[in-house]
Amino acid sequence: MWMTVGTVVFLLIGGVITVFIVAQEFDPEYEAPPANNRAMADAGSLEECPMLASKVGGEVEVRRLPGRNEMVVGAIPDGTLLEVVSVRVDFVEISGPVEGFVDRRETRQRCGP
Repeated sequence: MWMTVGTVVFLLIGGVITVFIVAQEFDPEYEAPPANNRAMADAGSLEECPMLASKVGGEVEVRRLPGRNEMVVGAIPDGTLLEVVSVRVDFVEISGPVEGFVDRRETRQRCGP
């Protein structure tokens, strides 16, 4: 179910009050991750479902800090098992095979036999 919320904004410009009504739609059933805690647990534990580097035909870049513009400190071939320290919304912190951060979109979990 989508809902619309309106906000009224009053601006005083040169002695004239201008009124704006800003409407925004949102889905009340969607719950975004908390802004103050970017860490996020995956469905299934990392022990049961290990995390792998995933870039078909290429290598996953490891960055010094989380951020797509941060310095690359290494590269990991597709399918390599990652030693995960923490999982965040956008990045996974790893301690091996190279220490740093990988883009979460370039990882996958292997569950089952």
